Amino acid sequence: MTQGEIVITKVGTPCYASIVEDYETVALSRTVLGLSKIKGIDPYYLMVFLRCKYGYEQLYRKRELTIQYQLTLPRVKAVDVYLATSDFQKVIRHLCEQYRDVKAYSYSTSFDGEGAITSAINYVTTEELPKIYILEGHGEAELPASFRDQIEKENMETESLSLLTVDAIPEDADCVMIYAPSSDISQEERDLLADYASEGGKLFVAAGPVPDSNLDNLYSLLADYGIEANEGVVVEPNREHYSFQGPLSLLPDMNSHAITDSLMDENYSPTMPVSLGLTVPEDSERVTTLLTTSESAFSKLDGYDMTDYEKEDGDIDGPFALAVSIDTAGEG
Repeated sequence: MTQGEIVITKVGTPCYASIVEDYETVALSRTVLGLSKIKGIDPYYLMVFLRCKYGYEQLYRKRELTIQYQLTLPRVKAVDVYLATSDFQKVIRHLCEQYRDVKAYSYSTSFDGEGAITSAINYVTTEELPKIYILEGHGEAELPASFRDQIEKENMETESLSLLTVDAIPEDADCVMIYAPSSDISQEERDLLADYASEGGKLFVAAGPVPDSNLDNLYSLLADYGIEANEGVVVEPNREHYSFQGPLSLLPDMNSHAITDSLMDENYSPTMPVSLGLTVPEDSERVTTLLTTSESAFSKLDGYDMTDYEKEDGDIDGPFALAVSIDTAGEG
């Protein structure tokens, strides 16, 4: 077998398709079948098709038709393969190559075949892809690789945005993302973002306490909707609500919402390290609390200068919201 050709397992984990990538040639054993390149079908597309539900179930049924419950080459050749357009196949190849590059720097060994096909379908059938502008200029952190990969998988375009060089948020912005800034935005930037949100624009903000600085202008966007950003860093004394790293590594409760329901269904437990505590008005109809601390949590005013996790005079009592969703007047 040579690079770009398909290998399918017969035993162990049967009917599992993979592609020869790391070596120019490989020798086959009796435990696998090899498929040479097929004219008109990209091998990456074929591999993903054989891994998705429709392809895999065909392989498995073909296997069950044999006396020894082992795939044979004639049975594999009898599988019905949906022949997609060349553009569609190119998108699948691109997604596979992206995954391969990420895998080289991670411990991940799984591939979401159905997710890749869904992503490719959306890509080739959608005229306008959602566009996310990522704010820059305030020492923002790089997006985690897994986060950026998910954005790309959902076929969302991203572009950096400096508010210092524009008079308004770009009209093609479906969302503006502010990720882990280390310094505050200016009053002028704050006003641009506030206007954008009030007119139906969507903001995604991931920001917490920062050492030797404050984010008053950024947090004032929350104050427009009655949310108070408390000083300090949240400490969680309840052992059921923090991880092994200690009382600053929070394990909040998740509340049902369109944003969190899929995570709750899969039994995910979010970890929130070094968090800002938010106080939400009880009578608010436009703010939904997504993540909450326990009743015993408090915000320690010493912040990054704290030397212990003990509550002191002046520290702010919880519970706190750690993440919220806001329905703005413009439904942003």
